[in-house]
Amino acid sequence: MDWSIEAAVATFAQARPPGIYKGDYLKELFRRYGDIEEAPPPPVLPDWCYEDDDEEDEDEDGKKDSEPGSSASFGKRRKERLKLGAIFLEGLTVKGVTQVTTQPKLGEVQQKCHQFCGWEGSGFPGAQPVSMDKQNIRLLEQKPYKVSWKADGTR
Repeated sequence: MDWSIEAAVATFAQARPPGIYKGDYLKELFRRYGDIEEAPPPPVLPDWCYEDDDEEDEDEDGKKDSEPGSSASFGKRRKERLKLGAIFLEGLTVKGVTQVTTQPKLGEVQQKCHQFCGWEGSGFPGAQPVSMDKQNIRLLEQKPYKVSWKADGTR
């Protein structure tokens, strides 16, 4: 395919609204495949990015988000909170994969993740979420050492 960067970014935004919403990603794409001076500004973030921003939720330590040391003190980040009743891999069975939901085991697993990553902040020391499509679910069966948690749903 021979697309302009403008057409590719616009097509992606139509297929996956709001599109690429990180300004530095857009600039880098235009630097590589077009003219960086023509890079558009990032789109306005949808409401779901700031869901529950005015609520004060408690984190795992019982601190309110607005207290020092909470995730809110690191700037405009999406809140991490437990969504009660979330269903883990709804309708699927993955050999060797179990969900840890009870304390103290849940806290121990999360603490180990913090230690392994050298993470001293709050929240999960991970990257962007990975879609659990059939191929990625098969990888879970092949690599049983993987661990993840998601505060606002299941992963």
